[in-house]
Amino acid sequence: MRAYLTVGLAIISLCVIFIGCQSPEMTSAKVYIQQKDYSSALVQLKKEMANNPTNAEAYFYAGQIYGELDSLDQMVKMFDKAEQLDS
Repeated sequence: MRAYLTVGLAIISLCVIFIGCQSPEMTSAKVYIQQKDYSSALVQLKKEMANNPTNAEAYFYAGQIYGELDSLDQMVKMFDKAEQLDS
């Protein structure tokens, strides 16, 4: 019984570690997007892009925000970069 409990806890821990880990910048950006505070979300996304330039999700969210702000050139640029990183 104890072995089953240990294995179960190990599986749950691994799931939390690999699924639930996200940078603070991405978490903050998502919260700001939900609150429609797009300028603060962009600040956080730019930090994330500087720290992790291979994060396609950050570029995708930035593209969505630029679309909301009617900055279509920037929107297209962000979506193109996101697509290059992860089709």
